[in-house]
Amino acid sequence: MSEVGGFECRLLPAGEAVSLAAVCRVTGDQILVTLENGTTSAFDLSTLVADPHMPGAVRDFSLPGGDRLLVRDSKLSALLDASPSLASRLESSVKLIALSLVLLPILGWLFIDKGIPLAAKPLALMVPDSVVERVSKELLETVVLEATSPSELSPVQVQIVESAKREISQQRRFNGNIEVLVRKHSRLGANAVALPHGAILLTDDLITLISDLPTDQRVEVLLSVIYHEIGHIDKKHGIQSLVQSLGLYIAVSMLLGDVSGVVEVAATMGIAPVLMAYSQEMELQADAYAVCELIRNGQSAERLAVALRLITSPKREAAGSSLMSTHPSLFERLEQINALATDRGITELTRDHPGVTGC
Repeated sequence: MSEVGGFECRLLPAGEAVSLAAVCRVTGDQILVTLENGTTSAFDLSTLVADPHMPGAVRDFSLPGGDRLLVRDSKLSALLDASPSLASRLESSVKLIALSLVLLPILGWLFIDKGIPLAAKPLALMVPDSVVERVSKELLETVVLEATSPSELSPVQVQIVESAKREISQQRRFNGNIEVLVRKHSRLGANAVALPHGAILLTDDLITLISDLPTDQRVEVLLSVIYHEIGHIDKKHGIQSLVQSLGLYIAVSMLLGDVSGVVEVAATMGIAPVLMAYSQEMELQADAYAVCELIRNGQSAERLAVALRLITSPKREAAGSSLMSTHPSLFERLEQINALATDRGITELTRDHPGVTGC
C-alpha cells in the first residue's frame, strides 16, 4: 500500500474512558500511531477490525490487545484501500448529496402515488377468494358494525329497501351472493359502502333521501345505487382500495392468508378512508356497471343520475362531506351515463377511460 501520513487520529487504550490525541501514518502494510509524548506504536493493517459506521462520522477500529483507534472517515480509503470507496466518493460530493435530497422525496412520492396503485390491481386479482371472504367478514364485524348503529327507518322506508333486496335476490347472475344491510352512521351521511365479498351497507340517510322521491322512482333509484356498489365488488375495487390505503405489507399479508393486520389497521382508520378510497377510474367503472344493469333489466339509466344528484347535491357538500372528494365530478359522471344510455360517445368514453366499456 502506498504511504499516507500526517492525519489526525485518537487512540483509546483498553479499559480507559478518555482517548489520546495522536498522529497516524500509513506506510507499507502498517499504520503508525504516534502519541503527543512521542511514543509510536505500529499495527498491521490486516489486524484492524472496523466497526460499522455512518458516513461522515468518526470510524472506530479495534486494535490487537483491546485498544481502539478513532479515525476520520475521510482518511478511511488510505487505511483500507488505495482507491476511495463508493461511500467516500458520495460523501465528498456536495452535488450528489444535494441531488439525492431532491430526488429521494420525488421518488418516494412517485412510488406512493403511482407505484402502489399500479401494483394494487394485479395484487388484488391474486388474493384468493377465501381470503377475500375472511377479510370482508372481519371488516364487517369489527369495523362496519362497530362504527354503525341499528337502522331507524320508518315502515315505508323499510318497504323500499325490501323491494330492492327482493329484486336483487331474484337475479340469478348474482347467485345469492349480494347481502344488503341498512345501518345508521352519522358521519357517512347519505352513502353506500361495498365490502369485497358481496355485503353492501346502505345508510339511513341515503334511504331517507330516496324516500322523498316520487313513488315510482324510489326502488329503481335505490337499485341503481346497489348496482353501482356491485360494480365495485365485480371489479375487485374493494381489495385494490385496501392495498392502496393500507400498503403493500397488507397485500402480502392477504396473499399469505393473514387477515389480522388488515383488520387491525382498518379498525384504526375507520370505514371511509379504507372502504371508500376509490379512484375516479373505479367510480366511473362502477357507474358504467350500474347503467348496464339498469338497461339489462328494462329500467332507465336516468335513475343513477337521480341518485348521483341526491348524493352529491351542493347542500350536502356545503355541510362538510369530504367523502366525495376523490370521485369524478358530477358533470363527468352524468355525461358518461348519457353516453352509455344512448350509445353515443362510447368510442370517446372508452378511449379516455380504458377501464370503462359499453354495455
